[in-house]
Amino acid sequence: MRRIARLIRTVSSERGLLWRTTCLLWSIRIGLWLLPFRLLRSLVARGMSGAVASPAEAPEATYRRIKRITWAVTRMSRYVPKATCLTQALTTQILLFREGYPSSVEIGVGKGPNNQFQAHAWVEYQGWIVIGGRGANMFTPITSLQDGVMPLQEEAP
Repeated sequence: MRRIARLIRTVSSERGLLWRTTCLLWSIRIGLWLLPFRLLRSLVARGMSGAVASPAEAPEATYRRIKRITWAVTRMSRYVPKATCLTQALTTQILLFREGYPSSVEIGVGKGPNNQFQAHAWVEYQGWIVIGGRGANMFTPITSLQDGVMPLQEEAP
């Protein structure tokens, strides 16, 4: 109950971002539950179609805007069941795109404790890991989702 009360007291300009983030997190999470990833990927790509011009601003302003988005995703993912790193990464990428920051979702694999297979997703903007960076160096990247478009492997005839 305290979390909800704190959220209601949030500055109104932040409330809009938090609301958009929550809706997007839920949409991505439900999509990951119900749809094949290939279909979800194409829906995300369709929603991110069109050219994006990076805003002309000082690097400090870019940093602040990107941190604001990642803060919202991290904060609101607490309210979405099983908001995994992939859910957060796809949400972050869409929000960054809408703000004019083209980014990529990196998906990597590695071995965890007891040699178990693990996968992880994170978002990069101009070589900077903006979300999902904790432990990302332990994973070998296997694919990259550039602004919603991931290269498809050719299927055998």
